[in-house]
Amino acid sequence: MPPTRVSRSRTPNIATTLVAIVALSIMAGCTDSPSGSTDPEPPPSELAGPRNGGRLVVALADDSANWSPAASPWSSSQFEVGRAIYDRLAVYSDGHELLPELADSIEPNSDFTEWTITVRDEVVFHDGSPFDANALKANLEAQRASSITGPLLVPVRSIFVTGPRTVRVSMRSPWSTFPHLFTSQAGFMASPSTLATVEGGASPVGTGPFDFQSAIAGQSLEVSKNSSYWRDGLPRLDDVSFRVLRDGTARVEALVAGRVDMLLADDPVTISALRSVSESSPVELLLDSNAEAPKLTIVFNTASPPFLDIVARNAVAAATDREAMVAAGYDGLLVPAKGPVSDQSVWFIDQTYASRDVAQAREDAEQYQQTFGEPLAFTLKVPGEPVYLRFAGLWQQQLREAGIAVTIEILDQRIVRLATAVGDFEAAMLPMFGEWHPDMYYPALHRAQMTPPGAPGLNLARFGTDGIDEALDEGRATGELAAQVDSYRTVQSEIAGGNAYVFLVRLPQAIGARPDVRDLTLWITTQGQPGLGLERGTVSLTNVWLDRPSLPAE
Repeated sequence: MPPTRVSRSRTPNIATTLVAIVALSIMAGCTDSPSGSTDPEPPPSELAGPRNGGRLVVALADDSANWSPAASPWSSSQFEVGRAIYDRLAVYSDGHELLPELADSIEPNSDFTEWTITVRDEVVFHDGSPFDANALKANLEAQRASSITGPLLVPVRSIFVTGPRTVRVSMRSPWSTFPHLFTSQAGFMASPSTLATVEGGASPVGTGPFDFQSAIAGQSLEVSKNSSYWRDGLPRLDDVSFRVLRDGTARVEALVAGRVDMLLADDPVTISALRSVSESSPVELLLDSNAEAPKLTIVFNTASPPFLDIVARNAVAAATDREAMVAAGYDGLLVPAKGPVSDQSVWFIDQTYASRDVAQAREDAEQYQQTFGEPLAFTLKVPGEPVYLRFAGLWQQQLREAGIAVTIEILDQRIVRLATAVGDFEAAMLPMFGEWHPDMYYPALHRAQMTPPGAPGLNLARFGTDGIDEALDEGRATGELAAQVDSYRTVQSEIAGGNAYVFLVRLPQAIGARPDVRDLTLWITTQGQPGLGLERGTVSLTNVWLDRPSLPAE
């Protein structure tokens, strides 16, 4: 079998096959607009053609005090800022073909235990220092040491600089899907000075289209055009001002009033409000209904009572009514989640989840009580945002009807995540499983990295099976797409059988923008192919331009 390669001159074997399958199974970049058109951009103005210059104001839900890609997990808002300041080693085309970006090539040996990464020539960071093999090694080592991405990089044995532009990464075990990691947060390349200290992360330096200027924590962040950007003629904007507006309604109001030009929305409350105002106001709603997006998930701690016992897990699963939750509101924005992978994904397996069965739930709950001498009852940790509280209340009522008592504990989402990471919970509600490639779930599902309660880990449920482990390992050992599809479908089947998670609904992600903000979802990769329009609820600002008469036409 020929090795998988990601390079400018050769399309990877996996990606070539993937494009053909994705063309049949995935519709990327769908748009929800007032006219019902599928065109993600407003009609062209009388003065056609991109314009250079101008300042774009973007409303975000949150920001960060440390912008190092290795410092902390990024929300969609933080990912948007990251895309402005940094470039990634690899990106996806609009058909999910894996393409090199800052990398010139990413090539394996025959059994995927060694990868050689060659970076592009003559790319420099904003401070003028070179993006070379040493800078790449510094980024990879920082990601290995990170508590966020380190678990993903456990297979890496060593990283060696083998030339001015080349790095060799040796693995402890085969990892055929390794390049997909570089489309994620781990693929953003920062200057070594940014990685070295917290102070460096507060003033980030990348190779991206925009150069960091200033920031006021919790309020704003300013970037300006990188005049030495390695992509000729880009970016088109002079400046981008990111404004932090944590309340979704406030972001929508600012967009309608013209105080901001664009906003990010990753919750159904904000998206529903944006859809409503788009019917009567000059704003566009860009909603990718078919993107891989986080699923609102109930995760159980299977290492501790009551969910150490599968009968307890079966009882709550039988008492859950996903369809009722979907029908609970939000103007049809939500669809039931059938597992960790979205329906439109090439990896998805369509499993029939049993409809709600209150009688079966009661029977399981009674069996639990007979076995352990106490009723089935537990505490659910829930983030304090309105969407989570609404669904937690609905779920609590559904379980009450089956004789299962749920106490809701409302916490900040960061506290919920910390509690689940160390196993200090019985059940928790969180947005989970939002990556496009299932290999990114390896540390969250494989028992090789499972930690006991009290020790931090990414396998929040402390759940695993031989079938999951074998399938994940098989997916990494082959470069054949069909075999990988079979492996990841096995993972989904094993997860469904264990009921360590209850998947409720898929959470939508959207962008709102003024009509004169152009090419938001139409950006071109370095390979000349259209890039993935909406990704993780974000867009590339590299090709964006403002259709305003005050700016000269190109």
